[in-house]
Amino acid sequence: FADELRDLIFLPAGRGAGPWGRNVLSWLRPAHPGRIVLRYEELIDKPAAAVRRVTEALGLGLEPAATAAIPTFAELQHVDDRFFRRGFSGTYRDELPEDLHQAFWAQPGNAAAMALLGWK
Repeated sequence: FADELRDLIFLPAGRGAGPWGRNVLSWLRPAHPGRIVLRYEELIDKPAAAVRRVTEALGLGLEPAATAAIPTFAELQHVDDRFFRRGFSGTYRDELPEDLHQAFWAQPGNAAAMALLGWK
């Protein structure tokens, strides 16, 4: 996992979507009043409210079906246990080695994206 993270942190600009910060900044800049940002923390803490906020902002008049159910974390993890690893935010604190944490923040695009999202 650490090797994969290291590769992603130092991903050259011409590969894939580019480095994480540059990719995120391409979605956040320029600022736009109609842009909707949905945070992982919102989906974890209050999933129905988060989805409702986004659908209302889109103005599509969508209403959840009476039989609609939000999948449990266990159901999501069964689909993709690499993507749905632990089901709560802040897991970097005990998963990310300190050298990679520092390397992530040393990338100017990452620091700029994190600041725009309010994470410092």
